[in-house]
Amino acid sequence: MTLLAADAKAPAVADADDLFMRLSVPELNAYERRTRTDIENKKQELRIMVGERYRDLIGAADCIVRMKETAFAVQDNISKMRNSCDIHALKRNVAAKTKKAQSGSMDEMKKSLYTSAAQIKLLADVPEQIWRNMESSSYLTASRLYLISKAIYKKLNAGTESDNSSVKVMETFPVVGRQWDAVSHFKAQILQKSTTHLKSAKETDLDVIETICAIMLLDDVTMKDMFRLLLAQRQAAIRDILEVKGGDDIGQQIVQAIQIFRATLLHVGKVFIEPEAGAVSPLERHLRSLQQTFAPPSSIPSTKRDELASTVLQSSALAVSVVPKLYPTTPNIHLLVRYLPESIQNFTPFIHLDGNRATFSQQDVCQGIQNWKTDLVTMISAAQEKLLQQVQTNTALVAIRAKVWQELQTDEYAVESKSNSPWNQICKQLLGDHLSVWNTILRAGFARTFQDIIDFSLGELSMQPQKLLRARLGELDQDNDPNRDIGKYIWNESTTTTTSNNSNNKGTMAATTAAGSVNATSTALLSLPSATEPLIQKIREYVAGRTDLVAMAVDSFEGTLSAIRLDQEPALEYQKDVVFGQLLDTPVTREHDDAGEAKEKQLDTMDLFSARAEASQLIEYYQKQCVSCIKAYTQELENLIQEAVHKPEKARNTLPAMDRSMTVGRVASGIGSLGWVIHKALLPPIRGKRSLSSSGSVSNFAQERAAKAQVDTQVQELVKGLFGVYLTSHAAWIDSVEHSLKRSLKVYLEQSSWADLAVLAWEPIPSLSASVSSSIRGSPVSSPVVSGGGSPKPNLAQEDTKTLLPFHGSTRLLTALHQVVQEMHRAGTGFMRPELVQQLTKKLAVATFKAVEWFLKEMIVDVEDGQDEAKENKIVLTEKGAMQLLFDLKFLSLVFQTHLSEDSDFARLSKSVMDQARTHIDPINLAVFEKPLEANADRQYGRVSALLGLLVQLNPVESKRKTNVVEKSPHIFAMAPLTARFTLLPIGQKISGRVV
Repeated sequence: MTLLAADAKAPAVADADDLFMRLSVPELNAYERRTRTDIENKKQELRIMVGERYRDLIGAADCIVRMKETAFAVQDNISKMRNSCDIHALKRNVAAKTKKAQSGSMDEMKKSLYTSAAQIKLLADVPEQIWRNMESSSYLTASRLYLISKAIYKKLNAGTESDNSSVKVMETFPVVGRQWDAVSHFKAQILQKSTTHLKSAKETDLDVIETICAIMLLDDVTMKDMFRLLLAQRQAAIRDILEVKGGDDIGQQIVQAIQIFRATLLHVGKVFIEPEAGAVSPLERHLRSLQQTFAPPSSIPSTKRDELASTVLQSSALAVSVVPKLYPTTPNIHLLVRYLPESIQNFTPFIHLDGNRATFSQQDVCQGIQNWKTDLVTMISAAQEKLLQQVQTNTALVAIRAKVWQELQTDEYAVESKSNSPWNQICKQLLGDHLSVWNTILRAGFARTFQDIIDFSLGELSMQPQKLLRARLGELDQDNDPNRDIGKYIWNESTTTTTSNNSNNKGTMAATTAAGSVNATSTALLSLPSATEPLIQKIREYVAGRTDLVAMAVDSFEGTLSAIRLDQEPALEYQKDVVFGQLLDTPVTREHDDAGEAKEKQLDTMDLFSARAEASQLIEYYQKQCVSCIKAYTQELENLIQEAVHKPEKARNTLPAMDRSMTVGRVASGIGSLGWVIHKALLPPIRGKRSLSSSGSVSNFAQERAAKAQVDTQVQELVKGLFGVYLTSHAAWIDSVEHSLKRSLKVYLEQSSWADLAVLAWEPIPSLSASVSSSIRGSPVSSPVVSGGGSPKPNLAQEDTKTLLPFHGSTRLLTALHQVVQEMHRAGTGFMRPELVQQLTKKLAVATFKAVEWFLKEMIVDVEDGQDEAKENKIVLTEKGAMQLLFDLKFLSLVFQTHLSEDSDFARLSKSVMDQARTHIDPINLAVFEKPLEANADRQYGRVSALLGLLVQLNPVESKRKTNVVEKSPHIFAMAPLTARFTLLPIGQKISGRVV
């Protein structure tokens, strides 16, 4: 060992110098690690070899030592004999006395020694021969060698026990016992390796037969036992392959399991089944040949059962000993065979081929295969389910299925076309009918996994409201959250401050330079997204009122649903090239002749792997689950709304609770606006050439139209449900706004002075002459100065006065409406859906007129003749007050004019309330002044429509006012700043005749 190490070290030093010159440090480290690994591997191999053959090594060492001692003893005895005797005299004496007596015994001894030496030689060479055959998987030859060595050992041992034996071999050559100890352990190894070798499905029929024969030679088993062992080993091999192993190719695992299953059926058919009636199976033929000649049968088969015995006997009579063939590497083996005993040269083993125990019929084979197939289907289904659970997407599952289809295409096509292929023949012979591996074993598992992935993906989508919105909704209690005030989110404080400063400093702004204007514009644009974000998309989000929370939820829904559909697309689509694969590449299908066209038609009408039916079922299941998922998503949003509005008790209908509810509603509205995304997700794949139906194009078109109509109906129902959630989410807020307006109207009605009304803000009507005015008896609107009780001054008829009518609404009324508009602005009513705004304005309209109706019925008392004091807890309504109230009602009718034309009940309510107000006005005065009063109300509506824009956004755009009327009245609200509006929008403003 030292010399070997030294010899190996010298070139290593030279190589190391060369390596340091050629390689870098990391490469040298890698080379060092690889070298050390190789060294450890070699050491391990050496340990294994020494561990396995230590008995041989010890036995050989002891034998060598004893041979050396014996040789030295013989040499010493010869020397002594030479010194003490005269060899020439001894020879003469001995030759004379024993010439005749010893001649016969010497020949017998020599023959016995040669026989024993030949057997010992074969016994000594057996381990090496067995190792060589086991390494090459020749287990039948290894078993035969073991049986020969066992027979030799028995023969040698029997010769030792015999009294007539001239040479006691076991005593003379103790190495024989040790050698047999080294050989005896091979039996267990051969059996173990042969049994394991049966798992391999890549072996030929002859390899399987020889492996079975090897086991039957060494073990006391029958053909029935080996049949069960073969099936059990193949089942164990399939189980091992289908075990869950991280990082392995799942498709390749399933393909390997299929290959083992197919190979098992083919091997059973070729090994255990009789080729024809009255013949023996190939396995039985091999076993009987081994039983008679201790050798495999000849290459020319004789399968007839009545001919087999005579053929084997003739072969055994004519054949020479098989021992030379078992020792091909032993030198001069033909010389050694001559000295072997007859029992060794013609050795034959015992095999269980006859008797009740060995009975094994063809029915037993078929029944056993049927039972094995049933157990295997159950096992593969369970193992496949665990294996496919690792697949997270249907795209990956489709790729796995494509590999399986590629492996099964030929066999499945043979099953569908019912051709006379080898696979169909074997299945018919063993199972009684054709067998589709895909439909019988694999299809259900794949279909279930497809559905599980769909359920999991859509389940994750349906839980998004709980995962994304629940925690975020709790943060809406913070005042700076953009979801609390949509108006501030759109027009934030920086923009408002900038525009206000610009408005209040018009002179300064006029004197600023162009550079200063650019800086101001840049400052305003700081409230818009940064340059790193897509500007157009962000502007659209601002215009749509999509806060970060709403945008996150809507984008997450859209992205997840689109990703799910993209993942399902390969599974929902029928792909002819994947289904038929190599079958489309056959020459006959590429030619444009009659045979090629017939082949194409056959493939079009054939539903290989039930791919069309499976795709149709999967589409139906996916659509059903997708609809259920979106409904569940809608229900989760509704649950969040109920939780926000109704829980806990102390937080019911508070502003944060309503903001949370409306935020969820905006999410539902945003998702409802993605109807095209939902439609695209539900729509079946475009079939085109890959049609799921093999009928004509007309039927395909009709099916596609029907499927699209069904999807349209489902999408409309889903969008309707989402918008229903949107409307429900604003119910509490609408009730709150209605309640707030009722309180403001109560203040307006109860605290306004309807008896002593100031007419300073009334407008004269010059078109009416003084004569007309004086003819109106007791008119409270014909004098600019009003005394108590509403009677005109005595000098009214003498003065050239003008008739005064209200042209401004009551301040408290407009303030109440403006407060509503402010709340609508905060809640983002400008981005609400029209039906929600309509629902809000309808409730406000009804509440307003009912409040006035209650006021007129319960709180008003007329001024009777001679009575100046009002009744207790009642309000006196003079004619002037009634005129102002009628003006307010006409103005309110214009504000809520949409509902007057659409809602007959509200129209009746409005007419009834105004009729009650008219009863407090003199009929003559009413007939004269009602039309001017309507014109003033229309002008008032035109002045404040911009201020009440959110409240009147559903009204018609055109007003009754003439466009050429010049408004001379001042604006009624000082609270509205005279500032430029919409300064951040990219709209040009006309300055000095040009647009900037």
